[in-house]
Amino acid sequence: MESINLFEQKKIRVEKRSRPLWLILAISAILPGLGHFLLGKKHVGIGILSASVLATVLGSYAQSHSVAYVLWIALRAGFALGLFAVIDASLLCVELADGRHKDYPVRPRLAAFMSLVTYGGGFWLMELKGLAATALVAGVLLHLLLAPLHWTLAVIAELALAAFAVQTYRMALARRAPKPSRRLVEQVATRAPDTTPAWMIPGFVISTAVTVVALLTTLLVARALDKATDVRQQGAVAMEPYYRNPNYGLSMELKSPGWKFDEPAPDEFVTARHVGEDAAARLAVRPRLPLLGNSRHQAEAVLRQAREGGYQLRVEGGTPCQMGTLNGYELRARGTHLGKMRNVRIVSAGSGWREYVLWFEWGDKQQEFAQHELDYVLRHVQVGKH
Repeated sequence: MESINLFEQKKIRVEKRSRPLWLILAISAILPGLGHFLLGKKHVGIGILSASVLATVLGSYAQSHSVAYVLWIALRAGFALGLFAVIDASLLCVELADGRHKDYPVRPRLAAFMSLVTYGGGFWLMELKGLAATALVAGVLLHLLLAPLHWTLAVIAELALAAFAVQTYRMALARRAPKPSRRLVEQVATRAPDTTPAWMIPGFVISTAVTVVALLTTLLVARALDKATDVRQQGAVAMEPYYRNPNYGLSMELKSPGWKFDEPAPDEFVTARHVGEDAAARLAVRPRLPLLGNSRHQAEAVLRQAREGGYQLRVEGGTPCQMGTLNGYELRARGTHLGKMRNVRIVSAGSGWREYVLWFEWGDKQQEFAQHELDYVLRHVQVGKH
């Protein structure tokens, strides 16, 4: 019988690392998915990269249209994709070097991540299609239908998805590829060594940490954005020509008498109109992400919605401006609505998680009145810090 050199056998099993670990870490952090692509996992890499681009586009759309819940979903997906790309690519780099990637038909981390972001996608990878379909229905029901109703339901949805991910991870671990039942020396020789550096946390702990951090971060953002759209009118004073809402440290003063206050929409602080001068004003609130300077985007989003609502407007220009003490952006437009000529100013300024949007419109014969009134309003708007 031919003798077996244990060291040679082990050497055959171990594969040479094709890329340095530091390079995979760096390039995955810069461009999610590229690290997997360089390691030969092209489908995974392209999937992560494509999903990251989609999440970015979806987030930009949701932010410009002030769709808070869609923005949360996009942030959640982008955050999870970025962390997974870095963590999984770095651990995969080590596993490819020592041969452990051959121990599992489906990598446990990938399966858990798929269940976390695609409602049971990890079960589908393991060809458990019935379980995948159940997870898909449950995930869509919880996360997309019930969660927007209240943030506490979003907590339940996130916990359910985390449970899917943990269960998928455990099932993938249990499906470890069986070792050949041969002599002990062969079993020892074919066992994949673990060469993970000591400074790298084990994969399961990292995957759990990603789930927890993504859960907490996205829930905090979702709650803040949801709260930003809340307008409490209790205690608000609307008295010609002055408005004050103590819940937000907000006040708006108009210059001329004759302004009448109407019932505001759910996202509006005040709606006023001046019948004698054919002018109208309303101050609304929209969610925003702090420090992103999105006042111009908010003003342009309001303009798009006005066009969808029947306003035929063309933009005449836009400039940075002040709304009280807040830095903002003023968009100037002109056109028609219901057969009447309208001049429109959309002034948007942000504070914290809220973006305050002032809509001011008037007819062609009220140019002088409207300009003086608008200048006065912008000087006398006050927004408290919160």
